[in-house]
Amino acid sequence: MTGSLSDGKGSASASEYDPGAYGRYFDEHVEAGAVHDVVVAHDLAAGLAEADPDQADTVVFGARARILVERAFAHHLLGAWASGRSPLR
Repeated sequence: MTGSLSDGKGSASASEYDPGAYGRYFDEHVEAGAVHDVVVAHDLAAGLAEADPDQADTVVFGARARILVERAFAHHLLGAWASGRSPLR
């Protein structure tokens, strides 16, 4: 649910290396990602919790877990780029 944030950081980082294609790729995804984040948070997650209140804790756990994983991945990716190494190691 933070895809637009990570795409924004990706855009800023990619633009340092190649302000052309890479920057445009991430820039386009920032706007689309923001829309998807809203759909997931409000329509899907809130809808599920509303339809099945017993699952509300599971929905919140899943959302928090996703945020932590995205944060760790973004940290790894940006750290690799900043140090000039491949993030695939």
